[in-house]
Amino acid sequence: MAKHSGKLPISDLVMNLQYESNIAALDILDKFDKAPEPAENDLAALKNLFAREKNLVMAFQLKKSFRYGYFKRKGAKILVNSDNLKKLLGNPARIDDLALLLLSMNPAEAFMNIDLIRASSWENFASRILPNFCKFFNQYGSVEDEKSFLALTRHPEPVVMAVALSALPKFDPVGSQAVIEPLLNSPLPLVRAEAIQAMYPVNKSLALNHFSELIRSPEKSNMLVALNKVNFFPYVEMEPYLLRLMVSTGDKEILRKIGRIFCKNAYPELPLKILKNNKNLDSAHKLHVNGILVAVAKTLSLSGAIEEDYQDYITGLLREQQITTKNTVENLVYSEEKSASAKASDTFEDKGESELKKTEESEEIEEASQEESTPSIRTKSRRKRKKISLDVDSIDFPAYKQLSLDERLFFLMKAPESFFLENRTALKERFQSSTAKEQGNIIKLFGKYGDKSDAASLKKFLHTTDDEDLVSAAIKAFAELDVDYLLLYLPTFMQSENTKIRMTAMQVFSSIDRDSIASLVIGLLSSQNREHKILAVNSIVTLDFEIVRKPLIEAFSNELSGSLADKLGLTLLANVDRDLLLDMCRLGYSESPNAFRGRNLAKSMSVKLSELLGGISSPEELLEEAKKISKEEKEERLASMTLEEKAEFAPQAKAQLAEQIRQENTLWGIFKRCDLPLKLVIISLIFLLISGAILITLAMLRLLGY
Repeated sequence: MAKHSGKLPISDLVMNLQYESNIAALDILDKFDKAPEPAENDLAALKNLFAREKNLVMAFQLKKSFRYGYFKRKGAKILVNSDNLKKLLGNPARIDDLALLLLSMNPAEAFMNIDLIRASSWENFASRILPNFCKFFNQYGSVEDEKSFLALTRHPEPVVMAVALSALPKFDPVGSQAVIEPLLNSPLPLVRAEAIQAMYPVNKSLALNHFSELIRSPEKSNMLVALNKVNFFPYVEMEPYLLRLMVSTGDKEILRKIGRIFCKNAYPELPLKILKNNKNLDSAHKLHVNGILVAVAKTLSLSGAIEEDYQDYITGLLREQQITTKNTVENLVYSEEKSASAKASDTFEDKGESELKKTEESEEIEEASQEESTPSIRTKSRRKRKKISLDVDSIDFPAYKQLSLDERLFFLMKAPESFFLENRTALKERFQSSTAKEQGNIIKLFGKYGDKSDAASLKKFLHTTDDEDLVSAAIKAFAELDVDYLLLYLPTFMQSENTKIRMTAMQVFSSIDRDSIASLVIGLLSSQNREHKILAVNSIVTLDFEIVRKPLIEAFSNELSGSLADKLGLTLLANVDRDLLLDMCRLGYSESPNAFRGRNLAKSMSVKLSELLGGISSPEELLEEAKKISKEEKEERLASMTLEEKAEFAPQAKAQLAEQIRQENTLWGIFKRCDLPLKLVIISLIFLLISGAILITLAMLRLLGY
């Protein structure tokens, strides 16, 4: 067994925590835990880090390593037995000690206690300790633990999900691809990056293609996440991406990270490659790249990889460029790149891009036309399969029916829209006489070229078949043909026990437009069905948090179930910002009697959010701001209400409403409600009445002799 150095690489650990490269940070802590005796200054550094760490899961892991190292340094031993384990598993308040116990078990102790841990439903424990359980079962578990890891791949905490994803291929190398693949298209860069890392051992070409998209993204956050994952892949495959990114962005932070990676993997030919790529940059950009060049050359000199001083080495490279003709320099650079990067270009650019495109369609045909077989048999059969060549534009429906199964499957993938439009009815009738494999490709054709009128003929494949391929194809087709109908049943498919159907539904769910997603999530969160709410929480992982921010807060504010409120709260904690803290303060300290049934829960959440934000704003500090906002909103709302609505919203307005009703029933109130012409008529009548009364009074006075 390899010995691990007791020295903790503090700078690497801090950098990984800073850029949320949490899996890399966990690997560093894992190596530190295996060291025989930690240094005192390393323990002090760990203590300082876990006190400042905002991510609750990573803070727990830092504290765990600190305590474990402290006990080792003091010579204290952790008692490992079944009785002690039972007590810790049954006491959620002692998960700190449980983590140390899991870490301390040797193989014999793990074998004796693994069934006890399985029976505890460990996957439902607090998210902080789940990475420790995952590590334990990744080391000592078996295929029966796969279901627990599958559940954790949908966990709302990204660290837990990433750990589960990285372990899943051990339990099911083939089936894990179906679980990981939908997450490659997640709108969350961190989720995509973890999925790429987990996919690499399973499907190298697919992982590298998605990594290429991530690192070439115009968004800085995507670039940083991709750079955090570079060390998990062979450097020779990463170098072309790094050189390309180095010249395409002038961002100082990104260039510093590229420089660190180059220094870590420096070799004598690398400075020449950097120099070659530094030709046509603007002065500010070139200055930063020159800094990378100097740092790499200095690293080579200090390590003894080059004999001369690093300054002399760079001077020699520059002089060589100046005195050599353009053609000679180009030949030299080409020769250097060919010898040092042949593996990278052959592996990724040739195989990963061109060969993947060539084989993608043939693999889909082979998988559809073969019965279930072992992976090794499938691989051999692919080598022997003859290449199919058809003139798809010249084939009509009678000719199509005469083709072999493989040819029909190939044709359906390539069929032009004109063939579909001319034979739409015949293709629907073909469902009755074709095999399941052919039906699946016909369904895909309807999804590609059809419209809403075709959806009715495909409904049976959503509801009356057990074939996972047909159901998955129908789900994708309905996403194009009738998404409103699909949304009615998508929650059911997302809870399917069949992995392929569930993952297809999740993938389609994440591709639906923002308004439809928000509508579905709001419906699930407001449902009285507990399973629907849990499904909504699990689905949020694949979505942009801003889409579901408001309905999630509303669901949290009205949730009565403690365990479900914890799940909702965990999702909120994973997306913390100051506005969210302010919302929780407003809920937790609201004075309205009908505003919120769980004030204590919201107050507790406010404290946690404040801690995650590093104490930038405490709940008490935000209380006055929250009250002010609530008061302004209340006044604005009251101003827009009728008096009847005000009486419902504010009980003190009831007396005002009664007085208004009394006044409105007086003559003056009736007069005020009249139109202007009617008011003029009334005024004229009143004037006539007054005039008549005066004339009558005068006449009476004359008769009486006055």
